[in-house]
Amino acid sequence: MSGSPSVLSMSSDVPVPVADMPSLGMAMGGPLAGLSITAMLYGISIPQLVIYYRRYPNDPRLFRYSIVLLWILDTLQLALISSALYFYLVTSHGNYQALLKFTWTLRSQNTVSRVIVVGIQAIYAIRIWKLGRHFYTVLLWCSYLSVAATLAVAIYAIYASYIVQDFPSLSSVSVPISTVFATTAVTDIVIAGVMCFCLHKGREITRVSSTIKIIVTLM
Repeated sequence: MSGSPSVLSMSSDVPVPVADMPSLGMAMGGPLAGLSITAMLYGISIPQLVIYYRRYPNDPRLFRYSIVLLWILDTLQLALISSALYFYLVTSHGNYQALLKFTWTLRSQNTVSRVIVVGIQAIYAIRIWKLGRHFYTVLLWCSYLSVAATLAVAIYAIYASYIVQDFPSLSSVSVPISTVFATTAVTDIVIAGVMCFCLHKGREITRVSSTIKIIVTLM
């Protein structure tokens, strides 16, 4: 054999030196581990769903239908993530250029994920309205506006994800991505804070020691 470095021909017919190839573990190890954790959390959500419908059969239809819809979307999200990783690790095995592609399954997963986040926050906002409508309406409006901000940013992020063609192009939409995470976190904090305040005020008014009894009484 000659002294030239070994090369491996990919499906793109462009020889790449073996020494220059990136580590597949560095590129896909994190997403694969994330998929495993997501699958475990999804498995936990199934018995929680069953327990909810058995213990609270008289909950308003809005909540019962919303919860099962969110679970279906969560199932779809897991399927989309699995399909994306199957493309990168199996279908495109050995084709390192494919790792740069931003597949339609990832775009769809991002859309479903944003819908789930906004849906969950909206349910909590409705719960807060039922729990704290007797108290300060200013705080309630803070939670509503926070959810509205998350929805607006989510729509912008979904639009941006369909502009991106590959992973190197993600830098061009770094602002929407950062804004999505920041807005979601702030909204979660606002909702948690308003709910804690409403529970505290409800306890003072009703003199009920159990938080669960407060929720049942006010809702």
